[in-house]
Amino acid sequence: VFAVSDPLTAAEADPAKWLKKDFFKAERIQTLAVGPEGKAPEWKIARKKEWEEWRFPNGGKLNGSAAVAAVNKLDTMRFLDVVPNPDREPVHNATIAVAQTFDKLTYRVRIAKRKAGDDYLVSVAVSGTPPRERVPEKGEKPEDKARHDKDFAETLKALDKRIAAEKALAKWG
Repeated sequence: VFAVSDPLTAAEADPAKWLKKDFFKAERIQTLAVGPEGKAPEWKIARKKEWEEWRFPNGGKLNGSAAVAAVNKLDTMRFLDVVPNPDREPVHNATIAVAQTFDKLTYRVRIAKRKAGDDYLVSVAVSGTPPRERVPEKGEKPEDKARHDKDFAETLKALDKRIAAEKALAKWG
């Protein structure tokens, strides 16, 4: 037992308020395929270079802003709470989104509407390993090489830290 002078009036008993609400952050996406769980994807979009427009791999007309919006959702997801036993939750049809990144990572996201209420159960699994070495740009000058190598190393360190945290999320669903 400890005696303290703070009455702890700001203490919250609701564990949902203790959670850091950041989820995962699928960045630099190269391909995104979405469809019902257990079936082939209904659609897939891709791009060869990071700043190119999104395209259907087999051709067809694509609404570019809708494609960007779909991809951006995987970069900005937040959650409300953690479900202790997600396998026991009755859900409607689940949707699977698989995003592959230019960093050689694969995000498998399962989204299922709960039968009761307006909430969705979302789980994510991350696999892959980012490249450990930077490929120099064509015609890169020596003074630029050192700066680019330093930037790459800093980015890789931050990415490794983020990937470790995201892989830990897999145990929750």
